[in-house]
Amino acid sequence: MSVKLLSKGILDETRLLKVSSGEMYFGPTALVAITRFNFLARRGFVRMIAADLHAIRSSLRDLEVNGITIVDCSKAGLSNQETVNHLRDILPRVEKAFHAAYARDRVSSNW
Repeated sequence: MSVKLLSKGILDETRLLKVSSGEMYFGPTALVAITRFNFLARRGFVRMIAADLHAIRSSLRDLEVNGITIVDCSKAGLSNQETVNHLRDILPRVEKAFHAAYARDRVSSNW
C-alpha cells in the first residue's frame, strides 16, 4: 500500500504544494495544517508497515501449515527459491530496522 502511494506521486504533490505556498508556508494556519498532514501521513505509513509485517508473519505460518517450504521471492529482490525458514530468519532484521527508524514514534497501538 505505501509503495502505491509513493508510485502515484501523492507525497510529491504535497511537497510541491508546500513549496508553492511561498511565504504563506510560514503562517500559523499553514504550519498547523502542514504539521497535521505530516503527522497523519507518517502515522499512516507506520500502520501500513506494521500491517505488512503482521501479514508476512501470518503468511509464513500459512505456508508452513500447507506444507510449502520454497517460495519465489524474486520480485522482492530475493531468490526465486527462498525457504520459509530463511524468510522467518530474516523477518526479525526487517522488524528491527523498522522499529529503529521509528523508535521515537512508538506509541500505543490504539492511536
